[in-house]
Amino acid sequence: MKQIYFLSAILLFNITMLKAQGVINAVAITDTTFTPNFNTDIRTVFDGTGLESFPSLTANHISTNPTNSFVANEATGTIDFDLGGIFAVEGLSFWNQNAGGPTTSVGINNVLFFSSLDGVVYTPIAGAPTVFAQVFTEVSPPEIATFTAVETAFIRLEVISTHGDPQMGFAEIAFSGEAALSIDTPSNLKSISLYPNPSNDFISIKGSIGTNQYIVYDILGKEVLNGAISENIKINIQDLKAGIYLLKFADLNAIKFIKE
Repeated sequence: MKQIYFLSAILLFNITMLKAQGVINAVAITDTTFTPNFNTDIRTVFDGTGLESFPSLTANHISTNPTNSFVANEATGTIDFDLGGIFAVEGLSFWNQNAGGPTTSVGINNVLFFSSLDGVVYTPIAGAPTVFAQVFTEVSPPEIATFTAVETAFIRLEVISTHGDPQMGFAEIAFSGEAALSIDTPSNLKSISLYPNPSNDFISIKGSIGTNQYIVYDILGKEVLNGAISENIKINIQDLKAGIYLLKFADLNAIKFIKE
């Protein structure tokens, strides 16, 4: 049974806080087939613990230990990263397990990367790295890779093999790119509510918006609806396909809703 280590409120997080100079750090692990060993915590692979500076795509990672890296009982499996919003991801930085321990052979060797907009359907990322080197130094720089940008909200790392150990370990991973769409924080939306959500026919806005122009975007940023709305007026979404959408007003960022 897969273990969920850490959950987050997706898409209502202020994604502008997640990136600095193109750095995209995951906000959570939504699913993984790995179980931890040596009292390690999988969250340390995206929170900067062990990096000499954070956030960063180029900083060194100090000597790996159980407080700043992750070691699993299994050699192969998957980890799903929640980016906390929709990003155009065009690269990654990866810090493998280094000579700090438990052994460099637990480091990841062969991998596959996948992207997803809904955290359910994953597609292979063309041009993403498939091999990481074994690291023999205690202070180690990242391996940096670039590829054609892909719009995604989740990234899956599938570990195919290690450098010989029956257990798997690595220190940190970060992604590079830019936000595809802006999502409002709860504080910006405290006077506005959208209901019902999810919905299969109509959605309504309650709050002080006056008469406001709106645009509905699909998860890829394509406009699918537009019009004018005022408080308690319904928007007909019956013709939309099931999925995640973003409702954008003229003077606000986007609000997520789900069409059933």
